[in-house]
Amino acid sequence: MCQDDYNAALFLVLNKNYLEAKEVIARISPKDAKTYYLAAVLASRMKEEESVYRNLIEAIKLDNAFKTKAKKDYEFEKFRNTPEFQEIVR
Repeated sequence: MCQDDYNAALFLVLNKNYLEAKEVIARISPKDAKTYYLAAVLASRMKEEESVYRNLIEAIKLDNAFKTKAKKDYEFEKFRNTPEFQEIVR
């Protein structure tokens, strides 16, 4: 896949091609809030905890609505009770 855009990355994440999705997301520039949020979801699936937090912070900086979404999103279930996650979505 040669497109470096959100839809290409989303397609790869949904098809569990996580390494390629990570590469596509890294090449997207500039990144918008939904791209950072997708990167956080991908990091969660790849068990990259620090990347989850870092990307959620960026997504929420660009669009505060992602704070509410993250609180309810099953993708972040395993991080929901960590102090870091709680601070981000507070």
